[in-house]
Amino acid sequence: MRCLLLFALSIALAGQTPNFERIELTEPYLGTQPFRAPQLVTGDFNGDGKLDIVAVSTLGDGRFDVRTFGGRGAAIFELTARREFTGYIVIPQHDSTAIAADFDRDGKLDIALPLAGPERGVKILLGDGQGAFSDGPVTPAAGTVCGILAGDLNGDGIPDLAVSLDSSGEQVPYCGVHTMLGRGDGTFAAGAAALPVLVVGYSIAFTDWNRDGKLDLAFTSIDGSGVLLGNGDGGFQRYGEGVLDLPRIWGQSVTAADIDGDGWADLAIGVGGDRPQVVVLFGSGDGGIRSETRIDSGPVSGGVSDIRCGDFNGDGKPDLLVGHNFATYLTFLAGTGEGSFEPGELFSAAADKLYAVHDLNTDGRPDLIIPNYFGKSVSVLLSAGAK
Repeated sequence: MRCLLLFALSIALAGQTPNFERIELTEPYLGTQPFRAPQLVTGDFNGDGKLDIVAVSTLGDGRFDVRTFGGRGAAIFELTARREFTGYIVIPQHDSTAIAADFDRDGKLDIALPLAGPERGVKILLGDGQGAFSDGPVTPAAGTVCGILAGDLNGDGIPDLAVSLDSSGEQVPYCGVHTMLGRGDGTFAAGAAALPVLVVGYSIAFTDWNRDGKLDLAFTSIDGSGVLLGNGDGGFQRYGEGVLDLPRIWGQSVTAADIDGDGWADLAIGVGGDRPQVVVLFGSGDGGIRSETRIDSGPVSGGVSDIRCGDFNGDGKPDLLVGHNFATYLTFLAGTGEGSFEPGELFSAAADKLYAVHDLNTDGRPDLIIPNYFGKSVSVLLSAGAK
């Protein structure tokens, strides 16, 4: 297969801001539906120790396309496998709707992918260890799955799922959040309701907020945001009894990371509206909040669709990159190292989401993998340091 490095484009900003070299992965444009960026999943799907990218795209008429771009090192990717499947895949507005884990415990990475329509539930694509996938089982769900996370929620060594569900069957954001406990064969048993269907769950993220070794669940909604503490048995504390309840923050996206470098989990919550902001909550390490800061995310109206944390300009201080709903620009928020951030700088990225941050060429700098909203393709942005 030929290498898919179509062109490189330098993206630079003034001052101590990140400088990226753009690489397009196209073979050809992914999918046929307008304004539908592919869903991306990363992992070592062929066992060669290098990161691969899997792109899942809707083709319409109850079909979707799965393509594997095998990593060759030095941020070089090559199309190595492609297959069409039947099913109506969910088109997310916020969180990704595909996740990788070894769901059948055969030592090979699989993909969990939510389906809408008649087969509403979670479908498993079984990995063959060479980068290709075959049809796996579908576990029914009570609603359309519009957000999905994988992790061991009950300590049995088998990947489980936390899913946000659309109970109405009409609009994707109107969701409750439930758990699905893995059986180890690619199917799941019903778990507990982490958030009831009356709570509109926009985005979810795992974190260990109180450092007890159990996965906790950060969430955003139009009813507020917060963190639910994990019980370690596949469930979470009931809504309203969680350690962190923030009804004043209406969030559309959430990222959990150590944003200030103190070793404790923090949260970055994207807030929508005419003046979108990022609310950063610095964790105290014992389940509380040490401090809070709000940052304007730039002169872009609408919601904040995605947030990623990393040292993107190479100054040793954590920064934030922010995506905006249905926009083609990202906002760079430079960290000062003291829990605050410089005003946002916009740069063109042809995307409204940041799927993943990895050091793809082992140069010690964080690189980006993004799905392109308008072009229906996949791009790699290689960090070239500050400029």
